[in-house]
Amino acid sequence: GVFSFFSYRDPSPLETIETFARSIKWVTEEHDISEREMTEAKLSVFGDLDSPLSVSEEGMTYFTTGITDDMRQERRDQFFEVTANDLKDVAAKYLLPEASSRPTSVAVIGEESLAISGDWKHVRLQ
Repeated sequence: GVFSFFSYRDPSPLETIETFARSIKWVTEEHDISEREMTEAKLSVFGDLDSPLSVSEEGMTYFTTGITDDMRQERRDQFFEVTANDLKDVAAKYLLPEASSRPTSVAVIGEESLAISGDWKHVRLQ
């Protein structure tokens, strides 16, 4: 899977990149995720999972993916069981650069006038 942060028309991309990095530290090491935050996050996920499907969409989903109603329900149940500690563990394992063996990358796309200096590779897209 891929986990991404995005920023659009950002006048300070390097500061934003630092903020993204601090947010991972914040959730894994500094913040105690409350039950309310977990409930709100789950409702957000469930809102996407449980959006109404037309009969044709249901049939097409089953036809193209083989995912049944029982399988979707099992996935919902698994999401519902996620705890704050589960979230912290997964974030620490996969999102902290020092803990993950997976490669990470950062890209800033914009005008040359952003003048990003330091250890960055500049590529001009034609």
